[in-house]
Amino acid sequence: MRDARKIGWPSLGVIVATGFFALAAQTLLFRVFLSVFEGNELGLACFFSSWLLWVVVGALVARLRLPVMNVLSDRFAFLPLLYLPSYLLQWWLIGHAREFAGVRPYELFPLFTMLPVTFLGNAPVSFCTGFLFTLACRWMRAAEGLPVAKVYIWESVGGVLGGLAVTLLLARGVAEETVFLGAALALTAPLAVYRLRQRSYIAAAIPVLAVAVALGSGLGGRWERRHNLRAWQRVVSEQPLRGSFTTPEAKYLYGEYGDQFNVVAWETVADTIPATEHASEIVAIHLAQRPAARRFLVAGRGAFSICRRLLALPQAEAIAWFDPDPAYPSRLLSRLPERFKSGVERLDMPGEDIRRWLAGTRDPYDVIILDFPDATTLALNRYFTREFFELLKAHVSESGVIGVRISAGENFMSEDRVNAGASVFATLRSVFPHLVIKPGDESWLMVSGHPGLTATPATLRDRFAAIPGAGRIYPPDGLMALYLPQRMEYERQMFEAAVNSAPAGLLLNTDRSPRALLHSLLLAAREAGGAASLGRAVRALALHGLMALPVGLRLFP
Repeated sequence: MRDARKIGWPSLGVIVATGFFALAAQTLLFRVFLSVFEGNELGLACFFSSWLLWVVVGALVARLRLPVMNVLSDRFAFLPLLYLPSYLLQWWLIGHAREFAGVRPYELFPLFTMLPVTFLGNAPVSFCTGFLFTLACRWMRAAEGLPVAKVYIWESVGGVLGGLAVTLLLARGVAEETVFLGAALALTAPLAVYRLRQRSYIAAAIPVLAVAVALGSGLGGRWERRHNLRAWQRVVSEQPLRGSFTTPEAKYLYGEYGDQFNVVAWETVADTIPATEHASEIVAIHLAQRPAARRFLVAGRGAFSICRRLLALPQAEAIAWFDPDPAYPSRLLSRLPERFKSGVERLDMPGEDIRRWLAGTRDPYDVIILDFPDATTLALNRYFTREFFELLKAHVSESGVIGVRISAGENFMSEDRVNAGASVFATLRSVFPHLVIKPGDESWLMVSGHPGLTATPATLRDRFAAIPGAGRIYPPDGLMALYLPQRMEYERQMFEAAVNSAPAGLLLNTDRSPRALLHSLLLAAREAGGAASLGRAVRALALHGLMALPVGLRLFP
């Protein structure tokens, strides 16, 4: 056995390359997973738990005392090539997961269907990771005298480099398919160097030349276009795909049909422009509360249509536009047809996270519109916490209004949906003294530090009608149908009852205690086929402590 001080760099290069590709593959496959499954914490838990489980299985298989394992460990330098077909297989399995499970685009992925599909889909690459690392330890120990701890260190160095390289490339807009070919080249090149040292010239040349030719011939671009077309047609098959753009957070596909521009991401239509009717209603309910508003801040997914309607107001002096993906506004406008871009030069697009931006500015706004999806991820939960609302309070004018969108129900709300809305309701009331509700399937909680808020339909109609040019945006009489007294009272009573019956802190959403996330996930789990008793079990646990846990477990079939 050699002395550890004489370790060959070609051998270490193989270990570093293995770690590089392992983390690069995990990053790329995770992005594919987020686009197919819901990107909430339920989906993340399924992904990482199954990934780690298969790593353990691979490691255990490699530890079996079988003659074949000794043969494989002696020839380890060839084995990292298994990553390439494993990646392609896993990419295909995850990409077709909805078809295998019979879950259509737009539909929530049932939790108990997601578990087995994710478990099987994550097998190839994660199994290889555990299997190859264990064999690498045996190989380096026998060939170089390198302790397991140092093998781990060098493999981790490769992982760090792989994570940084993939992150930087994706941030610059490089397609995932091209990034994979680049990572494959980074994997095969050190293997070629090692085989050259062993005078295995053909074995060294074939893999690296094959990958280099694929990368240089533009295979990544052709692969990307074919993949994009298939993903687009699953969601909006009747419209032609015009192109795509990538941000550090996601890949967006876009196309145009008639007078509508659609953007697809996460297996659903992420944005529709102009969406005039919906955007006009949102503008109207906010302006009816603050008719003299001149400065607006609009944040949310698909918020550009709201900004377009505000641009039609003669009184609008400033409009700031934020998206949960900070790079999205500028990338969208660079692809948007000119007929949709009238007046966009008046929009303020900081291009950064709204919380970070607000912490560094003192600009006041008369109306702040928060049109975010439900808080089913930690990233979205940040926009429903008390800390965020306190930050907004410092940026709203003295008589200004803040509107927060929540999902409710036209005629009925389940207990989980009530709790999800009540969490936002309770958190807003902890910061603002005045609150009114615009009811409906999409409800709006309107808050202010000024007593000028009202829920009287006739008053709101008259306020809005007095605004110059308001009738071109939304018919004032339409507000009478939005603020139905019985419906408003029903929602408020449901939220009040939930707040009064909940233990202290169960509904108050903060950065440290993401309660809105908890209740939104319980609602998502139920709507995706979870047990209806899940919310009751969690609520009983909060009310009665750990003694309720055995009882709660009995509630599930």
